[in-house]
Amino acid sequence: MAKNDLQNLRRALDLVTTPPPEAGGDFRLMGLAAEEHPSSWTTDPNIQGFGIAERISKGKKLDEVALKVYVERKLPLGKVDAPIPPQIMLPGMKEPVPTDVHEIGKVQLEANTSRHRPAMPGCGLGHFDVTAGTFGCLVRKKGKPELYVLSNSHVLANSGTGKKGDVVLQSAVFDGGLQPADVLCELAEWVPFKFGDSTFDNLVDAAIALVKNPKEVTSAVSLIGVPKGISKNLRRGMKVKKVGRTTDLTTGEITDVDFRTALSYPKPEGGEGNVGLRDQVLCSRFTAGGDSGAAVFNSQNQIVGLHFAGTPSTSIFNRITNVLDALGIEIVTQAI
Repeated sequence: MAKNDLQNLRRALDLVTTPPPEAGGDFRLMGLAAEEHPSSWTTDPNIQGFGIAERISKGKKLDEVALKVYVERKLPLGKVDAPIPPQIMLPGMKEPVPTDVHEIGKVQLEANTSRHRPAMPGCGLGHFDVTAGTFGCLVRKKGKPELYVLSNSHVLANSGTGKKGDVVLQSAVFDGGLQPADVLCELAEWVPFKFGDSTFDNLVDAAIALVKNPKEVTSAVSLIGVPKGISKNLRRGMKVKKVGRTTDLTTGEITDVDFRTALSYPKPEGGEGNVGLRDQVLCSRFTAGGDSGAAVFNSQNQIVGLHFAGTPSTSIFNRITNVLDALGIEIVTQAI
């Protein structure tokens, strides 16, 4: 597609997901002031996210790229109070952009379950108050020798409600990890969530835990091997793969590299709040619950992302470049 068309779509995505000053309402529904969208279609709780991708018609992908509106369920028009318009014209835009409604189910946070020593990326682990997630890969702080496990905040840090030094078990609690010998690492750092009803200020769900005994871990990802660095190159139609606690080695296809969504996470002070995430990558479904925290690879065995959520028909990951920048870390690319 033409560069100007893509720029126009990205401007539309920004306008739809960035609230005007003093705007309220559900933070997934980020949109324009009421007078600018009297239908208020963006405030429908059925909407799960927004992005940019090819239109789908009768199950077939078309050449036309549109502003995607991802919904939990497609409903008959007679049951929709404010239907999503087939195209939208927003302030400051010269031409309208087409929309495409895509059913993906409800976005939710998402098990190799046995105990491994040395523990390998791809196996199950988790904070002592978390059921189970996935050991993504080994990392280091830039310029430092210590080894850390990388995974999601909701796996290692109990979504940011944990404390530095909390133990992380492998096997995870859900998989029977209850003994002192199951302690693999200790929570070291996580990226705090920014809560808000009208923003998409977050880029990652990520944390690291300090390995207690380097002899008890390996850098080789199960069934893949030692990561061959990272890549920031992502595109629609690109094949990706991961090894996770629940579904082991699986492959998927990227469908949207501009995905924005919102999830409910626990707040450190108690209760729950809305966390809006932008710059996410949406894929065909290749994960299941318990795979959260798995490193996502391209065909050259370079890491491109960190899986964290999904729906019954899709999987979602953070860009690895955003994860590394947020935590000041680098991937271990030598055999350990």
